[in-house]
Amino acid sequence: MACFGQKPRPVSAKDSTQVREQVNQRVSTLGEALAKTNEWNEVSIAFQVDTSAIEQRLRLYLDIDYSTSGMIKYTLGAEEAYDQLLNKYYRLLLDKLNEEDQSTLIQAQNYWQLYRESERTLNRKLSNQDYSGGGSIQAVFTASRYLGITKARVLELYRYLLRFENVTD
Repeated sequence: MACFGQKPRPVSAKDSTQVREQVNQRVSTLGEALAKTNEWNEVSIAFQVDTSAIEQRLRLYLDIDYSTSGMIKYTLGAEEAYDQLLNKYYRLLLDKLNEEDQSTLIQAQNYWQLYRESERTLNRKLSNQDYSGGGSIQAVFTASRYLGITKARVLELYRYLLRFENVTD
């Protein structure tokens, strides 16, 4: 955890290696612990491990570089990682549905993508000096909102997948 006596610094290659090793170790331990209980199904374990890795990586990078540019960079990096998860859980859900229902999900996802782009545009405009008063913190708010939108959709897709938990294939 960063303390105020320290100054943020750029993340080095050594830092990145250490972050990767720490995250891999922690999510491996998490995955093993969840698998030992009979309370978690395969999708739930994967989801917990996937999201934990992103959140831990973000926290560890921000512990090193908590500058405004660092906050923006690593928050947008987390958003990209959640976007990859979005695609993963979207495909998992798509595979569970019959052909007619797949087209409904595809349409819903297309509408969601339009929503996401509209929200991004609105957030960028609201960060404008005319509306926000300006300042570098506005870019942090915008990056955080991007992350929140994508993260919420991943969670929504995961919750849809949970509906299949008690259904046999």
